[in-house]
Amino acid sequence: MSGLDEHSSNCDSKQEYTSADKHSEACCKRSADEIAANYAALTDNAPTGIIIIQRGKVVYANPYILRLMGYTEEELPHIDIWQIVHPEDRDRVKHHYLARMRGEESLEQYEFRVITKTGEIRHVELRATLIQYDGEPAVLDNIIDITDRKRAERGLSESEHRYRKLVDLSPDAIVVVCGGHVVFVNGAALSIYGASSADELMGRRLADLVELSERDSFAARLRSVLDGDATASLAAEVCFRKLDGVPFVAEVAAARIDYDGQPAVLAMIRDITERKKVEQHRRELKRQLEQHKRQFYRDTILSITNGKLDICEPREINSYICKARLRLEVRQPSEVSLARRETQAYCQQVGLLGERLESFMIGVGEAITNALKHAHGGRVYVGRTKECVWVGVADKGPGISSLILPRATLQPGYSTKPSLGMGYTIMLNVADRVLLKTGKRGTTILLIQNIFKSNSNSSACGFTVDWNTLHL
Repeated sequence: MSGLDEHSSNCDSKQEYTSADKHSEACCKRSADEIAANYAALTDNAPTGIIIIQRGKVVYANPYILRLMGYTEEELPHIDIWQIVHPEDRDRVKHHYLARMRGEESLEQYEFRVITKTGEIRHVELRATLIQYDGEPAVLDNIIDITDRKRAERGLSESEHRYRKLVDLSPDAIVVVCGGHVVFVNGAALSIYGASSADELMGRRLADLVELSERDSFAARLRSVLDGDATASLAAEVCFRKLDGVPFVAEVAAARIDYDGQPAVLAMIRDITERKKVEQHRRELKRQLEQHKRQFYRDTILSITNGKLDICEPREINSYICKARLRLEVRQPSEVSLARRETQAYCQQVGLLGERLESFMIGVGEAITNALKHAHGGRVYVGRTKECVWVGVADKGPGISSLILPRATLQPGYSTKPSLGMGYTIMLNVADRVLLKTGKRGTTILLIQNIFKSNSNSSACGFTVDWNTLHL
């Protein structure tokens, strides 16, 4: 029994071992199948290209590679792998592959170009690993299509090149200020500041190159540009100094930019010193021309009127005005009669009487009325000298230009404003002498009448000019 029992026991043990072994083999087979399936799913759906090359042939390529190259799964293994590499990159890629297959040190990651089935050139980035495939060495390449990135980089590089060329060729100085200090200058900036190299300007505070009186305001403006103030970016004139201390005037426009990842100010600086000199010279020539023109008109008018009408400079009129005994404001029509009454009373007080007073007051009334209609009011000044009484009427109107001055003062009926055409004619006929100052700040007319009639000034009445024979 014991033997049977022992035999039975041995048989049971053998059956148990055989079952366990079969179960283990089944598990191993199922595990291998699962791993293969998972690996296939991983490679087929990978967001990058996976290709295995062995003996110079493609033995595996995932769908990413097929889409990239345009070949089918059946076509790719029969293609010479080196023919799909761009000719200019072929030797380099082949060298790395062969070195890796020999177990030698080689680049694991690099870029090159491939040629697709349709002939399109694409840029790829490769990361290579030496593996065992079906018991033999092979190279597994992980490939990413970087064509779009390379185009973007090339576009950015070309844009930067164009910008750099534009900056370098700009006739205006271009200075970039970051943290208050100069971090970039172009060639024109070296010239405008008199520097021999960029090192002489780099690291300086741009504000330190500005005239001391404008330094604080310029620094504040740069800060405003950094803060995004659009008005601070507008062009403005600034007085700078070259490195040798010579001053120059420049027009500066500024804008906020990012420079090496930091907020900065780009300033475009144009030297306008010569332009300012030309403008100043032009203004001086214009002033001299105007002065000569007025002097010509003054001499001509003075001659034609036998010294009766004099186109004066401000200081000549002011010598009377500052000694006025009576000062009256006329801002509205109701004040005209009051001004005339007070003026007439003063003239009577100093001895101007009778017909001479009456005719003189007609001229005074015209002068006041002109100021009210032409310049919406003015101021009346009254005074006397030893032998004369005078009345001045000043307004702040636009004045009379030199071009029409002769006609406005001498031609009867001529007017720069409706209803004023006879005013000067009347004043010249009733006063012994008339002084006129006119300009952009207004007009002042001064009527002078001798207190006692003078035989030497018989032209005081009946003043006329034949405009048809007068050419100015």
